[in-house]
Amino acid sequence: MVYLYAEELEEDTLKEEGIKTEFPVLFDRDELHENFIAAIEIKAKDVIRLNLYEIERNFTEDDVKNYYVKIQDDRSFSPYFEATIKRISRFQKQEITIELLRKFYDNEELESVEQVRALIAESIVKEHEKLSTRILVSEVKTRILEENQFDLPVEFLLRSFEAQQANNQENYDIEFDDYLQKIKETAIINDLVSRFNISISKTELDHYLFNVFRHYFPSQTEKSFTTWMTLISKSQKHSLMFYNQLLELKAFEEAAKVVKTTTKQITIEEANEILKKSKYEDVEDSKSLNEAEEEAITWSENTLLQNNPDFENSTDVE
Repeated sequence: MVYLYAEELEEDTLKEEGIKTEFPVLFDRDELHENFIAAIEIKAKDVIRLNLYEIERNFTEDDVKNYYVKIQDDRSFSPYFEATIKRISRFQKQEITIELLRKFYDNEELESVEQVRALIAESIVKEHEKLSTRILVSEVKTRILEENQFDLPVEFLLRSFEAQQANNQENYDIEFDDYLQKIKETAIINDLVSRFNISISKTELDHYLFNVFRHYFPSQTEKSFTTWMTLISKSQKHSLMFYNQLLELKAFEEAAKVVKTTTKQITIEEANEILKKSKYEDVEDSKSLNEAEEEAITWSENTLLQNNPDFENSTDVE
């Protein structure tokens, strides 16, 4: 991996107030343009001239703009840059030894490579079992919501809906059909909560919020998490939203427990095909947010930035 610091050129000199950018390039690949390979010498501190469109063969104009130049607006830029090789990382295969594995897993009690292999295999099985349970819960939820349809007092709800829209109340910038569907879903979830006598402890909610925080702010410290938790707890709107998310998740988990299932061993390929066909989407792992979640994450991120200048939602991965 070659790490470059590049400055925009104007004709043959560095452009005044030109773009300055940094980016890595994975070297020794067929996807790289021959002009780039010819121009670069793999030595730290070397200075080279680059045409950004002649680095990756398959990069579009948007790819160059987003990955190399890193600008969000429509301003124009020269593709010609002067780049300094800041750092080089080389990947080398290493012999797998018990000493290496002890260091990697930070566990001096490991006794053999075979023991580690067995532990890895066991963890893979547990992860697939966990995923299988999540898919079951997701499919149970879909089936329950689809098959439990009932009539609602539509005229009354329409008047209520229009009144709330007229008053510009939050969360009512939706279609009336979606509004009705949400009422039905809430009624079904409340019935499941009552039927299975579901409650949520503070420990469970804290654990759920920790997973949410780690997913959206993976690089942050425990101190930032504590600050975020304090902000959420002080906001009735956002704390109630996350509480209801967890309540819904537990409701359908309990419903899935009473479903009769059969177990059989299948290959990874068969499992992947089932996963593709399912409507499964992990609540905690999903990258897609509904509007309420997106607003909550954005709100908490902005508030954290205002109260904690060291907080930044970014992860530096090498």
